[in-house]
Amino acid sequence: AGNALDGEWVDASRVLSGDGAAGGDFTFTFNVAVGDIDRDGAAAITDVAPLRAADGTTTGAAGYSIFADLDANGVVDAADADVLRQQLGRALPGGAPNAPAGTAGATTITLTGADRVVVTPDGAATTGTIDIMLQTGDGAPIDLLEYSVRVELVGPEVGAGVSLIGGGVASAAPAATAPDPLNAPGNVDDLPAGYYLSTANTSGAAIRVDDGDGLIRVDYEISPGAIGTYQLDLLVERVNDTVLLDDAGRALAFSIIAPTLTVSIPGDLNGDFVVGANDLAIVLANFTQSVPVGDFSRGDVTGPGGVPDGIVGADDLVLILGAFTNQVIPPGGSASATGADDALALASDAPTAPPGATSSLDRWQGWNRPVFRDAERTDTVTRLFSPRSDDHLPDGG
Repeated sequence: AGNALDGEWVDASRVLSGDGAAGGDFTFTFNVAVGDIDRDGAAAITDVAPLRAADGTTTGAAGYSIFADLDANGVVDAADADVLRQQLGRALPGGAPNAPAGTAGATTITLTGADRVVVTPDGAATTGTIDIMLQTGDGAPIDLLEYSVRVELVGPEVGAGVSLIGGGVASAAPAATAPDPLNAPGNVDDLPAGYYLSTANTSGAAIRVDDGDGLIRVDYEISPGAIGTYQLDLLVERVNDTVLLDDAGRALAFSIIAPTLTVSIPGDLNGDFVVGANDLAIVLANFTQSVPVGDFSRGDVTGPGGVPDGIVGADDLVLILGAFTNQVIPPGGSASATGADDALALASDAPTAPPGATSSLDRWQGWNRPVFRDAERTDTVTRLFSPRSDDHLPDGG
C-alpha cells in the first residue's frame, strides 16, 4: 500500500501505540486482567464460582480451564485461589462491565452503616471505623454465596482532612471472617478515597447473614483541624463494585442508605456544628446511664482523663457546659441555624469577642467562640437547668 515498515500503526487514532510518528521500535501495550476467569474484564466475585468448579483439575482433564489456571502450572488448586484473592476488585483500564441486574429475594435488603459524629483532633491524627451492615425488611436471615462492597469517600477534604486507610472484618456481628471467606485486607488501590473488600468463598458453603450483621469494616483517619461532613457512598455500577450473590449465585437487588461521618468541634453531639441546647438535652436524657463507649448520640463524649468511658455523667455535662454556644462553619456550609439560635438564646447576655481576639482553634474555618470566662458561662447555663432556690428567685418571689 506504499506505507513504510515502521513502529507505528497507520491509524493512531484508533489503536494507541507508539508516539504517532513513523519510525522507531514497534511499541504496543497489552493490558491483562489477572484473575479474570470469566473473561468479562474484571477480577470480581463472579470469578470465584468458575475457579471452584475447576478446582483439582489438571491439563487435559474434564473440567480443566486454562483461564482458572492462573499460575499456568497445569493444575487448578489453592495457589490459583491465592492469585485471584490478590486481584479481586481490579479491572482493565477500559473499565469493568456493568454489575449483574439484581433480582428481588424473599425479603427487601438494605446496605447501610451507623452515622458517626466525632471530634476533630487537636494534635496527632486519629482513626476510627464504620461497619457496612446488611438489614433485611422482615428481620429474617439470608444466605449469600458471595458479596463485595466498594466504598467511596465523598466530602470537602478527602485525602487531606479525612482519608480512608483500609478495612477488614466488621467490628460487630461480622457476617464473614478472614481469610476465608472474607478476603481481608481487600483492595487498597483507590485509597485514600476508595476501598474494596469482598469474599472469596472457595468452599462454596452458604454464608448465613443475620439482620444487622456487618459485611465489612471501613477504617478512616482524621487529620488535626479537619471539619465537615463526609459520606461513605457504596458504588454499584460495575461487576467489581458492591454486589450480593445469593446461595444459587444469582445477584440480589438491594437499596442503600449511605452512612455519614461528621467531624466537628468538642461538645457537638448531634453534628450540627453548634454546641447548644440540643447537645445538652442529649446528655441530660441519658444522664447516669451506661451507653456504648464513645457514642456521641447517647451523650458519652468524655470521661476520666478525657477519654469516653461508656457512662454519661458529670464529665460529659461539664464538657458541654464549658463549650456551650461554641460553633464552627464547615467548608462549603454553615452551622445549623436552629442549633445556633437555641444555643445563643441561652447565653444572650454573653459579651461579644473584642476585635482581634483569637483562640488556639483559629485554624478551624469559621471558628466562633464567645469570650467570657468558662466558669461564668457554665454557671449561667447550670442555673437554667437546676432546681430553683431562693438565690435565683426574683424579689417578691
